Amino acid sequence: MIHVNVVRYLAIQLLIVQLEEDVMIRFLVILVALSVFAPTLANAHGGGCRKSSPPGQCCHMDNRAGSVHCH
Repeated sequence: MIHVNVVRYLAIQLLIVQLEEDVMIRFLVILVALSVFAPTLANAHGGGCRKSSPPGQCCHMDNRAGSVHCH
């Protein structure tokens, strides 16, 4: 006969695994959404990078403010 504490322990472990899977799925959904929408948001405020951008950065002209900003 299986001891009651063992059954409780196994039930708790199963619940933890299910919660971890739910968290992982939510994380993946958020990651996919960001990978789809983030480039759109970055390009929406000025188009491509300036040729004078420093290495590893992408600079844009903010026409409303009249200044250049880099990412």
